[in-house]
Amino acid sequence: MSNIDDQIAEISRQIQALSESTIQHGQSFISSTSKDQDVRPKVVESKDRYFHHKQELTKNQSTAHTVCSDSNDVKIKPSKYDGTTPWIDYLSHFEMCALVNEWSEHQKGLYLAVSLIEQAQAVLGDLPKEKRQIFSDLVNALEERFAPSSQTELHRVQFKECRQKASDTLPGLGQSVRRLSNLAYRLLR
Repeated sequence: MSNIDDQIAEISRQIQALSESTIQHGQSFISSTSKDQDVRPKVVESKDRYFHHKQELTKNQSTAHTVCSDSNDVKIKPSKYDGTTPWIDYLSHFEMCALVNEWSEHQKGLYLAVSLIEQAQAVLGDLPKEKRQIFSDLVNALEERFAPSSQTELHRVQFKECRQKASDTLPGLGQSVRRLSNLAYRLLR
């Protein structure tokens, strides 16, 4: 029986030695990485900055424009176009966004396509698949639907008949006359 007791004692000593060796190895590993202790705060800081940026984007997406800080991202996001506002006004807005963002013609086509909603999106759906991303084709289709040349004559009549109403301010009348002249005679510009 003492032989078994001796074997148990020997195994216990080996286990104790292994435990001490493991503890020493773990402590030496921890002390060797103490100079890298600032790694975790940097990761946490980057994570916080990412979530702050994401929250800022989410908060701003309810407005017509989203401003992003990363130079590779969209700097100014064009508002959505549903076909109820004048096409010429939206196109001017969209082209300014494209200029600020330095979009290529292909990118302009893609961004215009994804900016369309409701009635305007139906125009996109009516185009052949290969023309849906081409900026000039999209503009022509939207112009044909929301600013047809047949309305030019209507705008000319409205321009000629334009008079100041009692409720109109002079600057308001000036803006109306300017708008009607642009719509009526835009081919001359």
